[in-house]
Amino acid sequence: MKDLSRRLLTGLAGAAIFLTALFGHPASLVFAFGLISAMSLWEFSRLTNDWHRRPPYFPALPAFLLGFALPLTIIFPELHRLHLAFVAAPLLMLLGLAIKDAGNRKAALIGLAGAFWMGLPLAAMADLGAGQGFKPELVMGVLFLIWSNDVGAYFAGSRFGRTKLAPSISPNKSWEGVFGGMALGLAMALALGQLLPVLETVEWLVLAVAATVFGTLGDLAESRLKRAFHTKDSGGLLPGHGGFMDRFDSLFFVAPVAWVLVRVVF
Repeated sequence: MKDLSRRLLTGLAGAAIFLTALFGHPASLVFAFGLISAMSLWEFSRLTNDWHRRPPYFPALPAFLLGFALPLTIIFPELHRLHLAFVAAPLLMLLGLAIKDAGNRKAALIGLAGAFWMGLPLAAMADLGAGQGFKPELVMGVLFLIWSNDVGAYFAGSRFGRTKLAPSISPNKSWEGVFGGMALGLAMALALGQLLPVLETVEWLVLAVAATVFGTLGDLAESRLKRAFHTKDSGGLLPGHGGFMDRFDSLFFVAPVAWVLVRVVF
């Protein structure tokens, strides 16, 4: 019960701060996702690199730069002509690491993996919120769908979970939790259709299903990573939640899908 209380308090405080940043200004929206990206890449580097051989920021710096190429040029239009340089510079840094020795090749690959796993998906969220006009309510809606799925899966799985989803990866995940998360996500989508007309109700419902499917995959992917490196949490900065990767693992997989749906399909 104490752990649940800490989890709820941290979640509510974090959501309040995060939503304030989203609605403040396009730049604060990008900064919010930038902070998540930076902290997640730091945790990712600590998990996957030999701490004694190189500091955790070694591959994280170019990965961070690559992940921020897109949102920087969104918020600051005068940088559009430098877009290629923003993308090319970190790629060249990673290439330079890769040609030195086997350890550096591993670090370079890890940096690229982090950029595509965490940096670019969060750039996609920044684009949804600021790329074609300031639309923080669109980003907020996607986040609410992810959070609703997480809450529904947590309580349904805790109360009714019997059929294991992927016991070798995440023993606590159950199919009952998946369907509970989807049910609460669909209910949230119906509410968003009435409260946030930036999308049609049916579009919110499609996003809710995507949030369940890809959010679950993101959760399992991070669980598999942590199991491979024999750790329970990616970090300890968020009481009751672990680290930034633990809290936003679903978002990393949902964000690119949400971007494609909103920008291409809808």
